[in-house]
Amino acid sequence: MARERHYELVFVVSPAIDAERIEATATRINQLIQEEGGKLLSNDNWGMRRLAYPIQDFKEGTYYFSEFELDSSRVPKINSTLQASQDILRHLVVRIDKKAIQP
Repeated sequence: MARERHYELVFVVSPAIDAERIEATATRINQLIQEEGGKLLSNDNWGMRRLAYPIQDFKEGTYYFSEFELDSSRVPKINSTLQASQDILRHLVVRIDKKAIQP
């Protein structure tokens, strides 16, 4: 039985695309989360940052951070969509245990 859980997502968008397409990519990811029954809690554009190591010959990328709640059975679809996107260099979805971070 799947349960709704709290997640954080960080993804890095390729610097080879223009600003309009970068925003469209972020919007598409947020819409996907909502279409899968998720609830967006926060969304933040961290801007262009230097990568720790080159990815596909890029040394920088635009970072995005999102917090959301989603049924755990839906997370693999989010992961596979992010993996398939050619505009996204890297991504990481992490489940957050609310009990561990609340005093």
